[in-house]
Amino acid sequence: MEESTVVTNATKKRIQELVVASQDQSPQNTAVLHDDANLRIEPGRSSPIIRKLDRGTMVEVLDRTTTPRPNSETASDAWIKVRSSPTQVGWVFGGLVDFDIPADIAQYSEGYTYAAVKTINRVQDSFAGQINWYIVGERKPGLDPHVDFSGIRVFTWNLKKHRYETAFRTKDLRGVYPLEIGQEGVNPTFRIYEMGDNGAQKTPRDFVMYGVIVREKKDS
Repeated sequence: MEESTVVTNATKKRIQELVVASQDQSPQNTAVLHDDANLRIEPGRSSPIIRKLDRGTMVEVLDRTTTPRPNSETASDAWIKVRSSPTQVGWVFGGLVDFDIPADIAQYSEGYTYAAVKTINRVQDSFAGQINWYIVGERKPGLDPHVDFSGIRVFTWNLKKHRYETAFRTKDLRGVYPLEIGQEGVNPTFRIYEMGDNGAQKTPRDFVMYGVIVREKKDS
C-alpha cells in the first residue's frame, strides 16, 4: 500500500521547525537521487512523509544517521538529511542517494564515495585559470554503518606541473559529520570529528595548512 503524503497542521509545524533548525547547517556535499524518494521529517521508515522527491532531484547533504532495520536484530538503515530547496529539508533513505564528486578530481576517487567535499582554497593557474583545492571525506562500501567517512584527503594544485596532487591523506578514521573548514589569517584550517568506540562521544581534531603542508594542531 502506498504511504500517504497528507500533511496535518501538527506535521506542518514540525516541518517548519526542521527547516528553521537546519537554516545554518552547512552542506557536507551535494548529491542526486537515483530513484524516487520519500522525504521524511525524521530518519526511519515510519516517520511522516513531507513529500515525494523525483528521481534526479539534486540535494544538499546535511547529515547522516542510522536506525535499526525493521524485523532485523543486527542490520541498520542509513538515512541522509537533505535540503532540496531553501524551504524544504528532511530525511531520505541513504540507498537512494548518489554523492557528487567534483569533475576535476573524479579520476582520483579510487572507488571511494566522497561523503564530504569542501573547497578549502583557490589558486590562479596561468594556463588553467582559477583552481579549487579540496578536502574530502572518503567512504568505501562495507564501512561500519555508524561511521560517515573513514579517511580524509586534501587535494592541492601544483602550479608548475599544472595538476592535482595529494597534500595530505589519512585512513582508518571513525569520522562523523560535520567536516568543518575555516581560516587562520592566510592559512586554511579544517576540523574533523572522530566517533569513540562507545558510539556516543565525538572528539574534534584540528588541522592547519601552511601552503601545501598540513599540520595537526596539538593542545598546548
